[in-house]
Amino acid sequence: MLSKKRSKAFICLALFLLMAGIFIIAFHHHDDDCDHDDCPVCAAAHQVCSVIHNYFPFAVFYTFLGVVVSEKEFLSASVRRSALDSRAPPV
Repeated sequence: MLSKKRSKAFICLALFLLMAGIFIIAFHHHDDDCDHDDCPVCAAAHQVCSVIHNYFPFAVFYTFLGVVVSEKEFLSASVRRSALDSRAPPV
């Protein structure tokens, strides 16, 4: 029971940090409206953009596989059924 509460608290904390980071990066600006190399928020924004650009297709593909192809269908298709599975149980 305690681990369920911890995992829920961890998920809430992770979502809060993610949303805070998104808003900080989205609303961050300088007076001259240019990116600065010495600004850590600008550097983090550029790093996030490059990671999203590189790994977004993989994330979409694996999410699609998880939603469309259920685990049960995937496992049942990969395991060959034997002749013993088709028999009726003994009386």
